Amino acid sequence: MNVGMILEKPNIVFVTLNGVLEESHVDEMYDEMEKSVKKVGTINLLADMSGLTSIPPKTRKKIKNRGKAFTDYKHIALFGAKPAVRVLGGLLLKMLPMGKGETRFFKTETEARTWLTESSKEE
Repeated sequence: MNVGMILEKPNIVFVTLNGVLEESHVDEMYDEMEKSVKKVGTINLLADMSGLTSIPPKTRKKIKNRGKAFTDYKHIALFGAKPAVRVLGGLLLKMLPMGKGETRFFKTETEARTWLTESSKEE
């Protein structure tokens, strides 16, 4: 599994997921998101899921448990997910606290970025 994370201005955490998402990757991702929050405040999450092949049950449980305590994001835009991964991702996201934000799936990165930009302007 290869997980890449970059903090982009003004407040987008861009995550790239490839292969099988393991439990250890979840901790790495949340740790990095928490560091980003300390730098810029509330973040928007942009995730490239085009290379993600699987989210095993133990990993899903870890996301649910770790995600309950993390509410420092406005919006989540996910793109490129294969149908099976999209279904699992959608179910996981419904279990997480969202605060005032929204989560949406998109086919392309351009669509996802456009939505994040427009949603941020509306606030």
